[in-house]
Amino acid sequence: MVLPRFVLLFVTVSLLLSGCGGSISRDNDARKRMLYATGLNNNVLQAYDLEVEPDADPDEEDGGTTKWPMYRYTTEALIRELSLSPDRRWLFALNELGRVEIFQSKASGRLTRMPSIDLPDGRATSVGIHPDATQIYITSDEGLVYRYTIESDGESMQSGEPVAGPTSQVRAILGEGGTTLYLLDSEESKIWQYSIGSSGELSPLTPSTVTVVGGPGEAIWNSAQARLYVSCIQSNQLAVFSTSGSGQLQEVTRVSAPARPGQPGISADGQYLFVASREGTSEIFRYQIGGGTTPLTPSFPTGHVNQTSAVVNPFGHFFVVNAGDRNYSEYRIYPDGVLTLRRTKGLDFNAGLAVFRVNP
Repeated sequence: MVLPRFVLLFVTVSLLLSGCGGSISRDNDARKRMLYATGLNNNVLQAYDLEVEPDADPDEEDGGTTKWPMYRYTTEALIRELSLSPDRRWLFALNELGRVEIFQSKASGRLTRMPSIDLPDGRATSVGIHPDATQIYITSDEGLVYRYTIESDGESMQSGEPVAGPTSQVRAILGEGGTTLYLLDSEESKIWQYSIGSSGELSPLTPSTVTVVGGPGEAIWNSAQARLYVSCIQSNQLAVFSTSGSGQLQEVTRVSAPARPGQPGISADGQYLFVASREGTSEIFRYQIGGGTTPLTPSFPTGHVNQTSAVVNPFGHFFVVNAGDRNYSEYRIYPDGVLTLRRTKGLDFNAGLAVFRVNP
């Protein structure tokens, strides 16, 4: 069954996995191993420490109080999209009211609420985070793209005038080391493209949009090869784009993908790409991308339906949320692109997860 798009947008999980290998070693910065998640029918943001096993016995050192998830925070409304800044310091939660709730992530893994952002016109529909984490780009349903500067104390301030953009729900992807912004518009089957100036200002590229047959739903930027991999959710294909010197997208190839493909993930060595099916086929498609985009056979069967987006951590693990089962699976990636299941862990929600959103 195809989940309605607004349902898919109602739930988001953001996962930061850069510190978890075969076994996660404790250090002073818990942000390296935290998972932040929101539920489908409750206004709660939950913070999980991936070092703590959910089925482990209570830790005697802390008086038997170890629990999973570690912390819970009430949000202003249901969260549709959750993005984590590359430096792990900021969490941006886009809620159903069209506001952007901001949380600062401490080294302990705890979150501190900061003032939210209300756009001057319209409701926020997506958030893109600049690699330096000092600026974010917010689209509105009034067809405008705003730029906000985030200060070290969490205060946010609009910078410059907004530029024209889409009115529909989109996904924001930063490319070219933060010199371009791409907005994936699946309803109109196109990608809006902008250059980002030295001060962060946006300028529409020429042409301002690129047609993408099949509806661009999710994407990932490959900085090593200057490629944008786009999951086309209507045609069940993976579209690969290169860029010109100024950042304009050009489609170079297109290969088959699983049913309603989710967020692509790239292996730590940059040689393989993985895409899980959102419905029906219960599998993960694998591609070799070192010298192109070559599908590998067979696909990897998972036994889970309604898989959503995913992320690969630097230690060679591929994490996929299983929406219908209210859990996520962790797969090990081998040097030849082979996957094996490491473990499946439950998430503490009253309803299934629908979207797994990660800011790479």
